[in-house]
Order: sequence, then structure tokens, then C-alpha cells
Amino acid sequence: MPIKLGGMLTGAELREMLKHAEGRGKVSIRFSYEIFEQFVELIEKCELSQKEEHDGR
Repeated sequence: MPIKLGGMLTGAELREMLKHAEGRGKVSIRFSYEIFEQFVELIEKCELSQKEEHDGR
């Protein structure tokens, strides 16, 4: 169950964006790589927990 952020992106989509941005040096100074990485991991954990909850029913 992907979590849509403001109806826009899932954790997996953010992770893919991060891979591309990191390679090109386009990660915003306002949002450091480390913080972004932690944010994406948190979203993915939430998605996984929702999926497990959904599958468990």
C-alpha cells in the first residue's frame, strides 16, 4: 500500500528520484541528502507496515 504524499509520490518514487538527483548533484541544499534518505526510509516503513496490516486481514 504505497503512501501518496499530498497525492503526489510514493516512497519508491522518492527513492528513484533520490538516485537520479544524487548522481547529478541536484539534491537541494535546503534538503540535505541524509535527511531526505531518512525521510524516504520512514515512508517506506509506513508503507510496509500498512501492507502487512492489510495482508493480515
